[in-house]
Amino acid sequence: MIKRLFLGLAGVVVIVVLADVVSNTYKSNPELIAKNLKKEIEATQINQFKTYQDWLWQLDRTFVFDVIYMNIFSPGTAKMHVAGETNLNNTPVYIMEATVELSTFLKKMYDAKMVISDAVAKDTKIPLWYREESYTPENNKSKEIVFDPQAHIAAREGIKFKIPPYTHDPLSAFFNLLDKNYVLGETITLNLLTKEEVYAFNVTPVELKNNIYKLNGEVHRSDKSSAHGAKFTLWVRNGKVRVPLMIKVVSAGGPIYLRLKAIK
Repeated sequence: MIKRLFLGLAGVVVIVVLADVVSNTYKSNPELIAKNLKKEIEATQINQFKTYQDWLWQLDRTFVFDVIYMNIFSPGTAKMHVAGETNLNNTPVYIMEATVELSTFLKKMYDAKMVISDAVAKDTKIPLWYREESYTPENNKSKEIVFDPQAHIAAREGIKFKIPPYTHDPLSAFFNLLDKNYVLGETITLNLLTKEEVYAFNVTPVELKNNIYKLNGEVHRSDKSSAHGAKFTLWVRNGKVRVPLMIKVVSAGGPIYLRLKAIK
């Protein structure tokens, strides 16, 4: 009796998991995402913005993503937006912010989130500072990096180190990637700084289908093997403005998808 009950429950769990996999696999289709967000995407194509850059760097332009693990379940959401404008050391800058939060269900068991923010110069779109903040029930942590692009120096906790010209943080690299011209087969390379380590951020447009670009990317240490990095794929809706539809990151624990669900 107990064995039958156990097997029955196991069967139900398998069916539920398979149903979630099928559902999320179906939804993790860039063309379907673009179709479901057609009204929101078309609203971004209006002529009130002279250039794509005017739209991309508009205040409070927010991308909202569902985070999907292995196409099985969604542990939370991610948001990215330009939060404001100010002056930093007499330089006009944009303040950008991204937040990753757990789902309402998971928050009840473990309330944690991460916030990353930066200040990028309005003229060059190069970061002047970058901050990571993590919040958990046990403690809160913060890490800040200050950039001096002219001297090619960055500083963390008072420790200075050399960086290549035009070095980005993860957030500014993403926005700058959306700002580039795409040519199929031509690799876009950016320098990426995390902690005191400089990575090469290489992205190649490999396909343009139904007005959607597919870009294959890789992040790896400049001085070590590709084992010290990660691979990802990005799908971007082309047009007067470009909209990031989905990101797939290959990790040791399985693929992680960021699937666009709203533009605000």
